Amino acid sequence: MVSWDTVVAATPSEVREVEPDAVAGLLYTSGTTGRSKAVLLSHNQLVRSAARIAEAYGLGPKDVMHTWPPLFHVTGQTYMVLSSLVAGGAVAIFPAFSRTRFWDQVHDTSATVTVGLGGIVSMLLSTPEAPGDKDNSLRLAVLGGIPVEQIEPFEHRFGTQLREGFGSTEADPIATPDPVSGAPPGSFGRPTPDFEMCVADALDVPVPDGVMGQILVRPLVPDVMFRVYEDDDAATWRNLWYHTGDMGVRDENGFYYFKGRDKFTIRRRGENISVVELEEILTAHPDIAECVAIGVPAAVGEEDVKVAVVPRRGVSLDPVEVHAFCTRRMARFMVPRYIEVRH
Repeated sequence: MVSWDTVVAATPSEVREVEPDAVAGLLYTSGTTGRSKAVLLSHNQLVRSAARIAEAYGLGPKDVMHTWPPLFHVTGQTYMVLSSLVAGGAVAIFPAFSRTRFWDQVHDTSATVTVGLGGIVSMLLSTPEAPGDKDNSLRLAVLGGIPVEQIEPFEHRFGTQLREGFGSTEADPIATPDPVSGAPPGSFGRPTPDFEMCVADALDVPVPDGVMGQILVRPLVPDVMFRVYEDDDAATWRNLWYHTGDMGVRDENGFYYFKGRDKFTIRRRGENISVVELEEILTAHPDIAECVAIGVPAAVGEEDVKVAVVPRRGVSLDPVEVHAFCTRRMARFMVPRYIEVRH
């Protein structure tokens, strides 16, 4: 615990003005189309994103944000901390999500809003029901990838409204529900006034409503998307559209629905894991000749990581040692849950 006086004392007294397009920070993508890429974000993008989030979800000075995603993640930075600062609210930061302690944390901090991953809906619904489930201060949970069939049971049991949104490290939020009416179940809403969006085929031709394709995006105003990748990767931009790699559908009322990733990724508890990067790390093991990583259904929704590894000739592999190797070299969410040694 750090006191506010300590924070103020450590803050530089000189405040410098910067241009809106100046680089404010660097975040890494999940690497869903290859290796993770370093994304340069401007001051305008971060501040405007936070303002759009606060507007879309009705954040205000009385709100307390229950925060647990890492602050090096775009969700932690924009959806939670910066949006709360823009709205004049407070932030309660916890080191990780806890299914068993979540509602106690909400009670202790009088939290009114949380943001995170759709998998936590399954986790919280899996806890034993209690008469006081609705006796909480949480008015809103903004989550990505909520299973449609769990929305009504969750809202009925806990009295907490569920909403979705759509964005990425490169641009966030791209789309949000309507501030008052929300969006149909399973939809993340419509594009914000800062973006144009469409669903297109492999040739980047927009498809009719109700037909699945890749979600393409482009900005309508300056400096609301990332400046550039650290190593400029032009493959994501084609025909004046940014290719998100996300598959989706638009309905006749202009609402969009997420239908999964295009390729090269495993979706685990809201994190997109690069198969390319994961396999590169594994093949650096001195005793592994080949490997393959796949996503397998998880008990709480989305996927868990499974890897199959082939040892080099004349060598035996211990799955426990392989797991330890992964733990030392991978982010925690990437570490395989299942390891199969194939000969």
